Amino acid sequence: MKTIRSIAVSLLILITVGGQNPANAVRLKDIAEINGVRKNQLVGYGLVVGLDGSGDGKKARFTLQSMASMLEKMGVTVDQKDIQVKNVAAVMATASLPPFAKRGNRIDVLVSSIGDAKNLQGGTLMMTPLKGIDGRIYAIGQGPVNTGGFGAGGSASSVVKNFPTVGRVLSGAIIEREVPNNFSERSQLMFSLHNPDFTTAARVVEAVNRQLAAPVARAKDPGTIEINIPEQQQGNVVSWLASLSNLEVEPDTDAKVVINERTGTVVMGEQVRISTIAIAHGNLSIVVRENVNVSQPLPFSDGQTVASPNTQINVQEDANQLIVVPKGIDIGQVVNALNALGVTPRDLIAIFQAIKAAGALQADLMTSHLSRLPTNGTVVDSPATGKQPGSDLNASSDAELNEVSQQFESLLLGFMIREMRATVPDSALFPPSMAEDIFTDLLDQQLSQRMATNGGIGISRMVFSQLKDSK
Repeated sequence: MKTIRSIAVSLLILITVGGQNPANAVRLKDIAEINGVRKNQLVGYGLVVGLDGSGDGKKARFTLQSMASMLEKMGVTVDQKDIQVKNVAAVMATASLPPFAKRGNRIDVLVSSIGDAKNLQGGTLMMTPLKGIDGRIYAIGQGPVNTGGFGAGGSASSVVKNFPTVGRVLSGAIIEREVPNNFSERSQLMFSLHNPDFTTAARVVEAVNRQLAAPVARAKDPGTIEINIPEQQQGNVVSWLASLSNLEVEPDTDAKVVINERTGTVVMGEQVRISTIAIAHGNLSIVVRENVNVSQPLPFSDGQTVASPNTQINVQEDANQLIVVPKGIDIGQVVNALNALGVTPRDLIAIFQAIKAAGALQADLMTSHLSRLPTNGTVVDSPATGKQPGSDLNASSDAELNEVSQQFESLLLGFMIREMRATVPDSALFPPSMAEDIFTDLLDQQLSQRMATNGGIGISRMVFSQLKDSK
């Protein structure tokens, strides 16, 4: 009989504990931080030496002044005008001093060029003092710079991967001064929520008081929780706080829908709800093609060469039926209802905007302006346009990619035809004229377009394949 009672009591305890830890609960230290326990920013000015001709030029005079000053401190007197080197770059060094960091610990240093240096790869940061906001030196940085990228180029184009003018010195700074703290002498702790919320603050207070079996916690505002340290734990704050930080609490979240029209990204929170609404969404695509027809007069006639534009417009509209979207109970049903329309992410952005305007979206609609970086971190710049090829094609359809690929091959073929025509000597019977030059240019343009449209020499297919794989 005692065994049955023990089992029943154990099951009751397990059920009670399990009910206090919801499936979406997270640790207290993951949603809040202790006031005063934070990182401190350090900054300094230094020189990176040992570059392969990619350092600052003569325009960065502060680099030359820094070099002259550094050499003078080392016992070498040199005139600033006599310094003609390109293997030195002036940089700003930044670092974060962790809380409770002790003298002798090492931290990483981030260096960023402030001159006209092109690359910090292979350089070494000279001894650089890192100061805090109070002007005191807290760390000294020195060591090899790792950029994690490269840059190369010529007169026509350049290739850059990542940011070669920014590098990191791994464990390159030694802490020389500690930040004073009296953490173990505290009798009260203040927790700041990362996302202030009334419901989350109330749940944290309830969980802490239940865990300690005493009303030691109270919410001063939606983002601040005040906890009094029990007297028997004031000499053992670290162990007591370690147990308290692992306390699980279920945070509450606002109903939000974040959209990014640049990348076609839609992110919905768990609390998003949609009232009953009828939706009909269709795609309208209009394609306008411009071609130039050239009318050439007969030889020895008084006619003139005339170029007439030829415009072709194709309009296509999808026929979609009106669909009633019922009120969503959870985010899964909302997504299933919208997927029933067969919409794409970009269509979903327009639908959410229309639903919000109709007053049926029970959530905040937010717009994000973050741009998507290339997958491999490589940027190819053209000096003629300054644009990044392929940056506007990530979300293009196959038809648009094929059209762009054909245009690229058409430009290349036109360049080849003009170069081949330049090798043909002028005819003595028909001297060159301005009208003939205009007609020849128009003819080469039409010829290159027709060749690219009819298959060309295979360049468009290669470009199409590369663009499609990079989508």
